[in-house]
Amino acid sequence: MPIDVLVEGLLFYKSAPQKKQTVMKLFGISDLELGTAIETLKVRLVSGATRLVETADEIQLVTCSELAPVIEAMRKSELKA
Repeated sequence: MPIDVLVEGLLFYKSAPQKKQTVMKLFGISDLELGTAIETLKVRLVSGATRLVETADEIQLVTCSELAPVIEAMRKSELKA
């Protein structure tokens, strides 16, 4: 299975930022391999509902900013119910 798919699955499952070092150790990959997977994943996600956010040490899946009004409306509706 491609590394970018493994990383996406991990981030979806964890629903929280993950340390790059932890991801590399978990999948037995190098910094270069993770970097390539991150770039591939960013490209794949660019037109979907989620995005990959990367800092120097961590990566995380987040909802795209364009969905903020829809999510806010759903949240308000749920609070009223």
